[in-house]
Amino acid sequence: MNTNISIPVEEHGEAECGCCFELLVEPTTLVCGHTFCKHCLARWTVTSGQRRCQTCKQGWRGSPKVNIVLRNMLQNAWSQKMADRVQEVDTDENRRFLSDFDKMNNIVTAQELLQSVHGGMSAGISNAQNNQTRCKYFTSGIALTVLVFCIVSYIGNIGQRTLIDTPVKQWNTDDVVTWIGHLGTWGDHFSDAIRKNSIDGKMLLVMQESDVRNRLNMTNELQRKVFLKEIAAMVTTGSKQPVNLWEYKSAYPVFTFTMLLGFKLFPRITIGYSYIFEYDTVYTPFMKYACSEFSGNDMEEATNFSRLFYIAFLPYWLVGRYASAWTTDHYWVSRFIVLVCAFATIYDVMLFLTIFMKKWTEKDVKYDIIFFCL
Repeated sequence: MNTNISIPVEEHGEAECGCCFELLVEPTTLVCGHTFCKHCLARWTVTSGQRRCQTCKQGWRGSPKVNIVLRNMLQNAWSQKMADRVQEVDTDENRRFLSDFDKMNNIVTAQELLQSVHGGMSAGISNAQNNQTRCKYFTSGIALTVLVFCIVSYIGNIGQRTLIDTPVKQWNTDDVVTWIGHLGTWGDHFSDAIRKNSIDGKMLLVMQESDVRNRLNMTNELQRKVFLKEIAAMVTTGSKQPVNLWEYKSAYPVFTFTMLLGFKLFPRITIGYSYIFEYDTVYTPFMKYACSEFSGNDMEEATNFSRLFYIAFLPYWLVGRYASAWTTDHYWVSRFIVLVCAFATIYDVMLFLTIFMKKWTEKDVKYDIIFFCL
């Protein structure tokens, strides 16, 4: 850039300071565009304590610098007068103001920098919190979707077909073979006879004792009674009775889901409810698998004594025993339930020890009674 531009003397008014109205010395231009002598700007800022333009009152930040281009142009235009002006303003008082001005600028600039960093950190923390909140909502949405899908899958038997969902009249020969297999291991011996005679659901509902003896060659009287009894029940209801977990769940989806939550969260209350209201349909089959060592005449004794102890103190142990009886049919699910019940049983035992070893207060007794009931 050519700095040897001459400015006529009669136009020197444009090169005057807006504060002292003399020729600019070390011209310093603010962000608003107004220019002052550096010592005049220093005197004004230090004495007033304000970082504002004297002309337009607009605030400025940072540390203003000398306009080098303008300074060179002034020196070329008025070299002698600029030298006289420099010597004139070079006083101890102006040097003190310039020193205080620089110190003030350094302090304020550092504060502004810290505020900027703090603002950036606050914005970053706010963004991180917002991202965390969005991530939490997103994760919660996924978890809720999975939960809803699991509930719908459970109630709707997605991927699991059971005979109980199909009317007996619509059964084919394979369905009849599956049904008789559910009656016991003895039913598998008649699978070939059913296929040979092409017995479907409609033929099954009208079979008499003579048909069972002749077509299926079922000579055992006890087996014939069980077979005909099941057929009579299906003639009445139009569908087969549930004989395993999947079929019972399919027949009573809401009740089964409620009972599962009850066994998980409130096992003592749930077992007590099944004993009072669902003795034949829930309690007896549950105890049969949970306490398989009791059978026959020992069943009543176990119900009255031993099982009461397990229900009161080790309910999760009973649930684990019940799940372990189904490991051949539900390998991984049963083992997972057994593992969860093992941890829950350990937690129950430790909690009981804590309750009985501490000094009881009236408030503790109320809470412990509530826990014992649950």
